Amino acid sequence: MSEQSEPLQRIEAYVDRQMTPEEKAAFEQEMTLNPALRQQTRQVQESILTLRALAREAEKDSLRTMYQEVSATPRARVLDMALRPRTWLYAAAAAVLVLIVARISFSPRPDAVELYGRYFEPYPAERFRGGNDTSYRAAALQLYSEKNYAAAIPLLRGWSQKEPENETPLLYLAVSDMERGEHTEAIVLLTHLMAGKEFQEPARWYLALQYVKLGQSEKALPLLEEISGRTVHYRRAEATKLLKTLK
Repeated sequence: MSEQSEPLQRIEAYVDRQMTPEEKAAFEQEMTLNPALRQQTRQVQESILTLRALAREAEKDSLRTMYQEVSATPRARVLDMALRPRTWLYAAAAAVLVLIVARISFSPRPDAVELYGRYFEPYPAERFRGGNDTSYRAAALQLYSEKNYAAAIPLLRGWSQKEPENETPLLYLAVSDMERGEHTEAIVLLTHLMAGKEFQEPARWYLALQYVKLGQSEKALPLLEEISGRTVHYRRAEATKLLKTLK
C-alpha cells in the first residue's frame, strides 16, 4: 500500500462505517487535531451525498420514463424492459465526477436550512469558564461573539492546540464550522464532545441541529428524543418542538 493511498483508504473505511469502534474513535480524535484530514473526509462525504442525491433524482426520472414506456408497450416486452441494466446509475456517477472536478459543494435543501435557522443560536461566549485569559483566547472569543467565524476559526484552533485538554475551544470551533458550512468538521467535533466531560448536552443539541441542516432527520431524531426525554436540559423545550415538526 502506498503512502498516498493509505489515508484515502482510512477515510473510505470511516465514511463506509467499516471501522471498529476503537478505530473510529482514534480516527475522529485524529481529525480533531488535523484540519487537512477533516477537509479530505468532508470532501469524500459530500461526494457520496451528491451521488446519492443524483441517483435518487435519476431513478425518479428513470421510473417515470419506464412507466410511460410500459403504458404503451405490449405485455410481451414488459419483462424484457424490467431486466434492462440501470444505465441511469452510470450517468449519475459520471455527473458526480464532473461535480467533484468542478469542486461544487453539497448544498442542503432550502427547507432544511430554514428549519435549522429557526432554532440555531451560537453558544454564548460568556459561558466560558476557568483558566487564565490570554491574548489569543480573548481575540478568539471576541471574533466569535461578533460572528466573524472565518477569522475566529484559526484562533480557536490555536487555542485548542495550546490547551489540548480544554474542551471549550472545540465547542466554539464546532459552532463556527456549522455556520461556515463545514459540516464534516462540525460533526466530528460535536461527536467528540458528546463523549467528553464538560459539553455533552450542548454538543448533543448542536449535533442534532447539524443533521437537521443537512436534511438528515433520521440522525437528528434520536438526539432530539434523548434531549426531550431528559428532565433537565437547557434546550428541552426547543427539542420537543422541533421533534413535532420533523415527525
